[in-house]
Amino acid sequence: MSESGQEDDTFKGALDSVVTEIISKDSLYKPMKNLKEEYPQWLEDNWQDLSDEDLERYNNQLDKVTEICSLFESEEINKDMSNKEKVFELLGQLQELGHPPDSLMKHI
Repeated sequence: MSESGQEDDTFKGALDSVVTEIISKDSLYKPMKNLKEEYPQWLEDNWQDLSDEDLERYNNQLDKVTEICSLFESEEINKDMSNKEKVFELLGQLQELGHPPDSLMKHI
């Protein structure tokens, strides 16, 4: 293998390690669970003040957060993070939906 190929493999291994740590249950589950628990009440309290677009976006965010929590709560992901790609995909979709409301994030 060429030196460049070894560097690519080393970089990929390091990147995989960082991504795995970022999306690990230890670092991600608690904030996601808090968001999942607080979001429904926030939506109930604030839905009248939201545009239809924001309401739809916030409900979609809650759906993604719920899916992520469900993956972390499943036995399969707890054993070997075999669903890390799915978690990463859901995080990307969540990011595409924008930031959750500031007034909600202050409570979390």
